[in-house]
Amino acid sequence: MDKAGDIIKKIISKKKWEPRFALEYIKEEWENCVGKAIASHTSPSFISGKRLFIDVDSPAWATQLNFLQQDIIKKINGFFKKSIVDEIFFQAKSHI
Repeated sequence: MDKAGDIIKKIISKKKWEPRFALEYIKEEWENCVGKAIASHTSPSFISGKRLFIDVDSPAWATQLNFLQQDIIKKINGFFKKSIVDEIFFQAKSHI
C-alpha cells in the first residue's frame, strides 16, 4: 500500500499543479522539505497566494527562522520543483 506522500508525489508528477492543494502538499512533505529539526518545532498553518504561514512553538524559534526564511523558501520550491512560496510568516503559538 502506498503512503499518502507517495500518492501525492504521483499526482504532482502526473497532473497539473493545483494551487488550491498547495498547503496539503506542503504539510505532507514538510519534514522532507525543511528537515527534522525545523519540522519538530513548526507546522504549516495556511497559504494565501504564495505567502506561507507557519505556526512555531516558541518566539525564539520564530525569530531564528525569520533569518532562515530565504533558505526555507528555496528548500520548499526546490523540493516541489515549482515556485510555490515567495514569502513566509512565522507565528509563535503555544501548542502546534
